Amino acid sequence: GPPYVQDAEEGSPKAETINNKQYEGYAIDLIRALAEILKFRYEFEMVKDIGYGKEDVNTKQWDGLIGRLLTR
Repeated sequence: GPPYVQDAEEGSPKAETINNKQYEGYAIDLIRALAEILKFRYEFEMVKDIGYGKEDVNTKQWDGLIGRLLTR
């Protein structure tokens, strides 16, 4: 199957729009299925630096996805 998230082909029925681009993949399918089963709403958001996140040893601040989640 497709990777966790990838660019979707034009007209893909499984595509999810994130920042005006179409994406598809395992992670998107998984969240969609969990939301349906557990009855929760979700919204995908791309972080600006596109990284998973790492901690700056001097400032103790996180960047990437982890940083975004911690500052919400």
